Amino acid sequence: MNVYRTPELINISRYPRNNLPPNTLKIDRSGEWGNPFVITLDNSRTDVIKMHKEWFLNGDGSHLKNDIMELLDYDFVACWCTPQPCHWINYWDYLIEKLHERDMIDE
Repeated sequence: MNVYRTPELINISRYPRNNLPPNTLKIDRSGEWGNPFVITLDNSRTDVIKMHKEWFLNGDGSHLKNDIMELLDYDFVACWCTPQPCHWINYWDYLIEKLHERDMIDE
């Protein structure tokens, strides 16, 4: 069995002028991996993470499922949320599911 190193989630704000470590994928709204849903008075952080999950698994963002294994190519993924809950959990859960299906991970 192969052992894969999964990327570490880091907060963009901790890096001056977005000077992120090498081999980092930004998962903020500036790219395709960002959460298109915004926290508002009507939508809490939990709400927009749930909305993102539906968007990712069954909606307009479902094309990203085809690229989920590419996340293993990165050492870090960066967003503005962490350590607060983040839409990354949706990608993480799906990635782990795919690793199990392919017998690429124990647990």
